[in-house]
Amino acid sequence: RDKKNDVDLKANIRIAKDSAIWVSVSPLLGIEAARLLFTKDSVKLIDRFNKAYFVGDYGFFADFYKLDFDYDIIQSLLLGNDVKGYDRGELKASIDNKMYYLRTAHRRKFKREVLNHRDDARCLFQDIWLDAAMFRINRIKLKEVSNQDRELIVEYSEFSKLLLRQLASVIDVQVIDKDKISIGIKYSKVVVNEEVSFPITIPTGYEPIHFSKE
Repeated sequence: RDKKNDVDLKANIRIAKDSAIWVSVSPLLGIEAARLLFTKDSVKLIDRFNKAYFVGDYGFFADFYKLDFDYDIIQSLLLGNDVKGYDRGELKASIDNKMYYLRTAHRRKFKREVLNHRDDARCLFQDIWLDAAMFRINRIKLKEVSNQDRELIVEYSEFSKLLLRQLASVIDVQVIDKDKISIGIKYSKVVVNEEVSFPITIPTGYEPIHFSKE
């Protein structure tokens, strides 16, 4: 949901950890509308309604949707994990509202180092709230070091309704920039440790998608 759209969809998601995320999206009628494949370095999309496709990298999220996502962030968001490899700093621990609270330490020093090396600007500050009994992430906030006005806030709830009690069945995502984007995810069923495939073939006659920043 954003200021222009409010859309409900059903999705089938398959994940091979640290390798691939495959998504088949359908409206409530059940006919596939789109198929996506995320790998470490590429994004593939088939838009069946418009008979179009996209093949590229993760830059289009930032350029056209103001979502600075990559594979690791998407996987962490779906599974309720922290985002590794971006803060590269120590985490400072405390207690907040009966939860363990971890946050990137030495933020001023870290920010100064990042801003002095522009090629390193894809770094994030993390704030993580952990359930004190189960050590599950209940809430995580990511903020870009080079853009303090942009935040990604994810809240996890209803852990006991699925096979995996470490996996939340409800995920609420808020992307805060000049505009606000909300994404609500509710898992209805989870299966683990089964062989899965990631089919994605661009049909003949489909046209390439050219995103516009307008």
